[in-house]
Amino acid sequence: MGFFLSAVRTISHTRKFVCFKTKLGCIPLFSYPPLSYLSSVLHCWSDSKRGDASLRAEALFRKMKARFEDGDEYLRPDHVAYSNLINAFAKGDGFVHAEKLLWEMVDDYLNGNDACKPRIRNLNTIIACWSRVSARHSPENAERIVHRWIRVTEETKLDTYPDSYTFSLLLKCW
Repeated sequence: MGFFLSAVRTISHTRKFVCFKTKLGCIPLFSYPPLSYLSSVLHCWSDSKRGDASLRAEALFRKMKARFEDGDEYLRPDHVAYSNLINAFAKGDGFVHAEKLLWEMVDDYLNGNDACKPRIRNLNTIIACWSRVSARHSPENAERIVHRWIRVTEETKLDTYPDSYTFSLLLKCW
């Protein structure tokens, strides 16, 4: 547990090392927290029942992304990090923000970050959110999202088309 907390704390302090403490002292393993560890922390936040879990997950994600944009190649956001962040917002009432994160993921991929290629599961997560909402405009919003996804897929290198589950969720909205 402490190891993951060290990884989270390390992201904002470039000179700290993630290390194991031994009788001989601290043995540095790396000077940055691996993306997989940070994605695991994002996953924990997405599964958390805390009210501020999605906001804390996004704060961590934004720090990761800022560090990557400052030149830290080891913290390039990948599809796992984005998926965990989208799930954190989708589990609560933040599904509108989850949709924004989906399109941020698509833009990031189309701008050259091949590690964050959106999966159809990401789209289905957003459509499932709209199918849970009993608002009058839910079906139209879900349909708009699917049409936009198809348009982006046809016009760009994104080669992920909606599947039968997507359309099943879309029908559930109506």
